[in-house]
Amino acid sequence: MSNRITLIGYNIKSSGGVARYSRDLYYNMPNADYRELFKKEIIYNNKKHFGFISNILYQPFYHIKTDIIHTLTTTQFYYKANVTTLHDLYYKDDTHNIAIRTALAPMLFKWKIGKLKIIVPDELVKEQVKKYYHTTKNIFVVHHGIDYKYIDGLKLYNPFPTKDNIVIAGGVDFMRKNQIYLLDKLKNTNYNVYVIGYGFMNILQEKYKDYPNFHFYKNPSDIDFYSYLKYSDLNLYNTIGEGFGYIIYESIYLGKKMLINDNPDNKLLFSDYVNYYNDDNLMELIDYYFKKTCDKKDDLLKNYSIKNMVEKTLAVYNS
Repeated sequence: MSNRITLIGYNIKSSGGVARYSRDLYYNMPNADYRELFKKEIIYNNKKHFGFISNILYQPFYHIKTDIIHTLTTTQFYYKANVTTLHDLYYKDDTHNIAIRTALAPMLFKWKIGKLKIIVPDELVKEQVKKYYHTTKNIFVVHHGIDYKYIDGLKLYNPFPTKDNIVIAGGVDFMRKNQIYLLDKLKNTNYNVYVIGYGFMNILQEKYKDYPNFHFYKNPSDIDFYSYLKYSDLNLYNTIGEGFGYIIYESIYLGKKMLINDNPDNKLLFSDYVNYYNDDNLMELIDYYFKKTCDKKDDLLKNYSIKNMVEKTLAVYNS
C-alpha cells in the first residue's frame, strides 16, 4: 500500500532554488498533495521581517494527517513533519549564524530525538551537518533534479543586441552572492554585462546606472532567462556557497563555460564541471574562457535527473 504524502513548502510559483525544487518534486511525486506554508512578511530596509514568527503561529491550523509529511524548507519547519529537506548551512557572520540556528531549532530538536529524517542535496551539506552537529544519523543525500525536457522544449533565441556578452545570472543577494564584486571588476571594460534574475535588482541598477556596458533584466520569463544563458559568451557566478546550484548546472547543460569563484566548498560541490577564479586572475580567466563551450550533457543527465531525485526521495520515505 502506498504512503499518502503531503509536501509543504513555499509558493511553488515563486522564484529561487527552493521553489524550483518544490515544483519538480511535487509535479513528479505519486500520491502527493501540496500545502503552501503560511507566511506574512513585511519588507523594511530591504529586508524581510516577521515571516518566521507568522509561520510558527499559524502551524496548529494546517491539520495535516498523511503518513508522510515532508517540509521542503527547514527554516519554515512544520512541527508535525517526519521528513524535511535541508538545503545548506551557510552563515555570513555570527549574527546570521544565531538567526539561522534559531530558525532551525524546532527541526534540529525533532531530528536529535530520532523523529525526523533529513534530506540534503549533496555530500557538501552532509559534511556541514557533521561539522556543526557531529553526526550524520538519519541524513540522506538526494541530488536535486533538473527538468531537462522543459528546457529543451523552450524556443530559445538570441536576445543580445550587443557583442561580447557576459551573463551574471540568479537572485540578487548581497549576503550570499555579492554580484557587486563582479560588477566592480567589469565596469568600464569592453564586455557587455547582463545581470539577469530577481531580488533587489533596482538597487544594483541605480548603483551602476552610469556604466553603459551594464544591463539589468529583472524577473525574466523562463524563455528569456535560458536564452540569455545559452547565447552568452560566458557566464559568471559569485557565491560564498550553494546547497545545489541550479544555474551552474543549467548553464553547463546549455553548453556554456561557467566561471565561478574559487573556494573549498564550491570545489567540493561542482568539481570539474566548472572553472574557478580568484581575485588575482578573474580578468585573465574571463579573457581565456570567453566564447569557449563545453559538452557535459550526458554526465548531467545521468547524475541530476528528476527521476532519480523522486526515486531516492521515495526510498527515504520507505526507509
